[in-house]
Amino acid sequence: MSALGATAVPVPAMRMFCDDPEVLGTPFLVCDYVSGRFFDDPKMGTAASPQERSALYGSFLSAIAALHTVDYKAAGLGDFGKEGGYVARQTKVWTSQYRAAETESNAAFEKLLAWLPEALPAGDDALTTLVHGDLRVDNCIFAHDSPEVVAMLDWELATLGDPATDLALATLPYDTPTAWPKAFSGFGADPAAAGIPAEQALVDAYVSATGLTSVASHLDYYRAFCCFRMASILQGVYKRSLDGQASSADGSKWGKMAGAVAGLGVDIAERYERSPDRLTRTAGAGAAFASTAPASASAARAPAAAGAAGAAMGEAEYEALKGRLIEFMHAEIYPNEQEFARQNHAFADKTEWVHPPLLVELMAKAKAARLWNLFLPVDSALLVDGRHGAGLTNLQYADLCEIMGTSIHAEMAAQATNTTSPDTGNMETLARFGSDEQKERWLKPLLEGKIRSCFAMTEPDVASSDATNISISIRKEGGDYVINGRKWWCTGAGSLHTQIMILMGKTDPENPNLHQQQSMLLVPMDTPGIRLVRPLTVFGDADPPKGHMEIAFEDCRVPQSAILWGEGKGFEIAQRRLGPGRIHHCMRAIGQAERALSLMCARAESRVAFGKPLAKRDTVIDGIAKCRADIDGMRHLVREAAQLMDTRGNTDRETRRLLSIVKALVPKTVQQIADQAMQVHGAAGISSDTPLASIFASARLLRFADGPDEVHWRKAGQLELQSQRDSRLRGLGLYTPARNEGEPFFRYTNDPISAESREAIERFEALMSE
Repeated sequence: MSALGATAVPVPAMRMFCDDPEVLGTPFLVCDYVSGRFFDDPKMGTAASPQERSALYGSFLSAIAALHTVDYKAAGLGDFGKEGGYVARQTKVWTSQYRAAETESNAAFEKLLAWLPEALPAGDDALTTLVHGDLRVDNCIFAHDSPEVVAMLDWELATLGDPATDLALATLPYDTPTAWPKAFSGFGADPAAAGIPAEQALVDAYVSATGLTSVASHLDYYRAFCCFRMASILQGVYKRSLDGQASSADGSKWGKMAGAVAGLGVDIAERYERSPDRLTRTAGAGAAFASTAPASASAARAPAAAGAAGAAMGEAEYEALKGRLIEFMHAEIYPNEQEFARQNHAFADKTEWVHPPLLVELMAKAKAARLWNLFLPVDSALLVDGRHGAGLTNLQYADLCEIMGTSIHAEMAAQATNTTSPDTGNMETLARFGSDEQKERWLKPLLEGKIRSCFAMTEPDVASSDATNISISIRKEGGDYVINGRKWWCTGAGSLHTQIMILMGKTDPENPNLHQQQSMLLVPMDTPGIRLVRPLTVFGDADPPKGHMEIAFEDCRVPQSAILWGEGKGFEIAQRRLGPGRIHHCMRAIGQAERALSLMCARAESRVAFGKPLAKRDTVIDGIAKCRADIDGMRHLVREAAQLMDTRGNTDRETRRLLSIVKALVPKTVQQIADQAMQVHGAAGISSDTPLASIFASARLLRFADGPDEVHWRKAGQLELQSQRDSRLRGLGLYTPARNEGEPFFRYTNDPISAESREAIERFEALMSE
């Protein structure tokens, strides 16, 4: 509470803390007296009017947002708890608490005990913030003469954790019955009549105020968890009352609520299984409440709450940006494609690769045209104070990616605008998981374009499509990590401009949880012990001066401060990093398909064979139409995936399913389109007279990047099966008759047959005997 005194979070001023039990018999603190109003029920029954309740909930929301946007490290609370793994740890803690207080078997408790670990959302705990742990209106003091929250109280459960748990508890009254005791009672069927915002509106307003878009994705899971935690606490109260140790005479009454609260948790869990994304499907409906909710004096000081809602670029500004990019492509990129290839290939026999002069020139022109750092979605940009990136959503950037992807080489325009791979994925990884020091040292120069980066994950000796196979050794020695092993297909590692590598390896190979054995490190490229073995060629092309390297690590030593997010987080970071990259790769690939189709149509209309243009041949016309259908279908799927990333986050089940589908579908389809275009061109199509062979090779390579097709189809299938279990169509159309006394009857095989049938059989057998 002392640390929060200098932040936007409303807390009483702390005067003294005494940990000497001799003074009062227990440690205690002294704080300023805060005068104000206290509401002992979520519905705020003593508020003057529905309008005032709406304002009060707006202030309550602002206080929550202020807490969750505190820079806890800057506030001196970096060691206030563990980063990540909050819900998994809490589930274990409260399971132990419940077992210790268990008085009789309870089916609801047992269901939650089994379900919570199993249903924990994939990649849980990507966010770590300060959490209150018991965030309800009855733990707040409101001003006498305004709706402002002047103090948040009862911080016994506060720690570092997942902000979704606080929001889940604060919104639990949307589910609790009105007949429950006041502190636990719900809003009822019509909260709007009382002035309480609709559930969707409150959740949307929270996302708008904090920029934490992913918090709403699995909110019902966290509500079920909150019910389990609350029920475990109540069970403890009940057990102490039976043992004569209750601190209150009401212990028995409150304790008996445990089973009811656990039952509610089961109901919410079942709803989550049916519809895990219900609060993200209609995200944005709460914009009106977000804009009218009063900002308290405290919340107004919260930096992240100020501009998050309107951070995305407006339509007019976006269209102007797109127009500048198209103009840049026609003026600077397309006319220079061959010269770009010539300058790049000049490095083929060299071991020191740098940017070719043309690329340096194009980068300067892109900066001048304000076509720089188009990547870094608005929610990620907020993590670096919103100072970098163009303010685009994933959907907006995806469309620009397609335009840039029409260049040959496929990443020529991307390199010129500082939006090339793997830099974009590494930038977002640093923005989301890097410490302030790591961002200052590496993210800032990456965004400025002063340096480039590489990503080391794939290994030559294991099937790296299964990330749990990653085996390169990372062991602790003194204050360092020592790295030994081999990586390959490290894109960009051969360039002298590449100064930082993100490396994934095993820090805890004995961990029984295969997904917590790996960690990610930031490894400066000038670290002793990094040996660039060889550039790897794709169909004979090493693609200098970017290329792909095989690297040997020989007692490569980095400080333990090089860890990203924390030990055991490598797998989770990798899953979050791959989502945006798949969108970018696929949109650029669609741009390549547009180039191939354009060439195919021009060739078909200009080339005459057997007396008429190829464009008059049905097979060619049919192929052109199907290519257009394929391109438009791919674009639709990729744009839908990008929009889901914006509205539901990368860890949402539907988002992950669609990301897997587009990554498996798009490269193969683009390869097929390039192949058809090559066929229409005849032998010229496989020569360097057209870019079609390059497009084909890039698409073929992309079918391995970020995992082979088979891995993505497998994941998409698994997620589809999960979704189908919730489908309202499930079970429809099964018309198998009942297998009982009413089922149809044909005949028994030993029933007597008619004379007519017997005669027919005898005639047939006699005929066969002749």
